[in-house]
Amino acid sequence: MMGLTSSTTRAEIVIDGAALVDVIGKRECLAPRITVEPGYRPFEVHVARELPPASCSYRQVFADEMGHVKVDADSLPVIDERVRAARPGRRHVARQHQ
Repeated sequence: MMGLTSSTTRAEIVIDGAALVDVIGKRECLAPRITVEPGYRPFEVHVARELPPASCSYRQVFADEMGHVKVDADSLPVIDERVRAARPGRRHVARQHQ
């Protein structure tokens, strides 16, 4: 193997909500809000140590690995939209990915 690109997917899940208590104090109503933010940890790109960093072979393997980084990073917004679409009846807030 001449090159390797790796990353770890992650999901940040925040559970929050507002509670309403009636004036007598006997009942509560909770309106939960759950936010899920999928993402990646930073990518790690490795090139075989046998390849000198200034060599044509090194640059070619590195360029190929960076192509894998781009494909993986570009898939995140698509995955995000699919997850949101799979939850019918839920409010959708558009997010911009960096």
